[in-house]
Amino acid sequence: MLPSEEVVMFAGGAQMASLNLFDSGGGCMIAAQQVDDSVYVVGQDSFAVAKSTLDGWLNEVDQPDPPIIDCFDAEGAWEMLRNLRLGCFVWQCGGCEAWMFTSNRPWIGILRCSTCGEGGVYFRHADRHVGGDQ
Repeated sequence: MLPSEEVVMFAGGAQMASLNLFDSGGGCMIAAQQVDDSVYVVGQDSFAVAKSTLDGWLNEVDQPDPPIIDCFDAEGAWEMLRNLRLGCFVWQCGGCEAWMFTSNRPWIGILRCSTCGEGGVYFRHADRHVGGDQ
């Protein structure tokens, strides 16, 4: 079993853990988690978690080698991913239903999806206000 698949299995499955497990091409299975404009990936070679920017992940800008967070087993990689999204809101992409997480910072406009690159979540500023009827 590949490390990415083992992390997803340890977490209880992609649906239960809100992780995106997919073939990124050529049979390369990865487990990915998007938090705001960052994409965290566990690949097929090790349990290390790589952090990319969304633009870099979608190949829209050149990005140097992403920083690596060393994890030594599936439990450690899952705990790292789980801790990165503590306090976040969870959404599903309107295009491919991949999972996306956002922090408590306000969002206006669209947060694009790291899985399909075309869809995402559309935030309407008017829906995010608080207070009385004034």
